[in-house]
Amino acid sequence: MRVFVFILFIFTVCFSCTAQDKVYNPFVEEGKTWHMRYSNEEVPEYPDYDYRYYMKGDTLIGGIECKKFYVFNYDNAQETEYLLAIFENDRKVYFIPKGMEDSYVLYDFDGSVGDIVSVADVTHIDWKRDMRIVEEKSINIGLEFRRCALMRPILEENPIPTPSGWWIEGVGSELGPLNTWLFGADGNNRYLLKCVINEQDVFNMKDFKDLMTDIQSVNRKEKDRCPHIFTVSGVKGEGKYGIFIQDGKKFYKH
Repeated sequence: MRVFVFILFIFTVCFSCTAQDKVYNPFVEEGKTWHMRYSNEEVPEYPDYDYRYYMKGDTLIGGIECKKFYVFNYDNAQETEYLLAIFENDRKVYFIPKGMEDSYVLYDFDGSVGDIVSVADVTHIDWKRDMRIVEEKSINIGLEFRRCALMRPILEENPIPTPSGWWIEGVGSELGPLNTWLFGADGNNRYLLKCVINEQDVFNMKDFKDLMTDIQSVNRKEKDRCPHIFTVSGVKGEGKYGIFIQDGKKFYKH
């Protein structure tokens, strides 16, 4: 009897682990909110400010059920703007630009290491690029175990060193929900703080950078650590906050 109970226990644990590995955390959820920050040391007269993206409400476009995607306080405007519609199918996240019916891939969480996925930019929909999955991890972020994929852009001509970056299942990327690491980060002036749903964190950048080996926590005052520091979009120099590159490695300032 004891042997049977032990075998049943092992089977249950293995089944639970397998099931956990197959659980998919969706990107598209009612009420999900991404808290962002803008900071620009090169223009000191323009103050830092926080803003957020969020999903709220349903819409039907071309027969496809979508969520409405908004931004509040972008460019410190204290206004809400509808940006696009968004939906999900087979672990792929699609967006439909405002006033259009054609859909484009924003994220593809269906691939494995070595696979190449093709995505589009939300502000320049014709700028489509391929990205290769170079590493995968499953880590406990917030409420759930989430699959993270390290993506590296594949560019035919790339005069500026382009770093790889993490996609986080159900969250987007390290730089926010609409930035896939493919087209830079607007001078790295805008970056993700946390992702929240139902008033609970599903992602927090401070927790995430401690879990990922290629992001080091940096909160320093000295300026002489190394002169070769770049933003993730390849601009030389660093700001007060965000993700930067030094000697080929990313570090996070907060």
